[in-house]
Amino acid sequence: MNDILIEKNNVSEYIINSLLKNIESNNVMNYDKFHHNSSYSDALSILKNGIISIKKQKELKIRDISENQLKHLDDITSHINGIDGISLAVMGLTDLYSNEEEYIPYNPNLIDCIISEDIKAARHTEHYGNEYVTYSDVEISKIKAIDTRLITLIEITKNKDEKFYKDLILKYNILLEMAKYIKINKIVIKLREMSNDCVLDINKLSNMPILKIEK
Repeated sequence: MNDILIEKNNVSEYIINSLLKNIESNNVMNYDKFHHNSSYSDALSILKNGIISIKKQKELKIRDISENQLKHLDDITSHINGIDGISLAVMGLTDLYSNEEEYIPYNPNLIDCIISEDIKAARHTEHYGNEYVTYSDVEISKIKAIDTRLITLIEITKNKDEKFYKDLILKYNILLEMAKYIKINKIVIKLREMSNDCVLDINKLSNMPILKIEK
């Protein structure tokens, strides 16, 4: 399908309407227990390679990381997962201390990968009471859903300047590319828009036109 040009002031409404008309189901299952946040820019890489450590991303040349950056990221006092582990979060734990900080994976600027509970992961509470680390690759088959919150992002952003619209369109278009990749490769992963707790229709979403701002 051809790209669609749209005026800046109509971008938010268009994206909200697009998501709402491409709903497959309002029955959002409570998948497993592990959450892993990542940027939208890494979403297609995750669909192709699974979730892998920083060290392996460098080895596979997925990320261009210098030795100095690698050394910095390997400092577990600031990055608990280092370069060999993958940080995860579990919600709903009842054994956190009253003042213990909890990692909340519902950032609307990021994707939230929902991962099967049968992976091996150890709890590390140095930074967050609900943080876990796995030292094994998270294979694609272990990712049950990828959650987005684009409608929430639109609703909570007060300063909707040109930078915001550019970033929003980028995120939306990546979501469309994710749907296309999942469909073509017959991957069993749900795409969910958790702003309104719905499962997106991958077939319909994959046929939506790429969005561009009219200049």
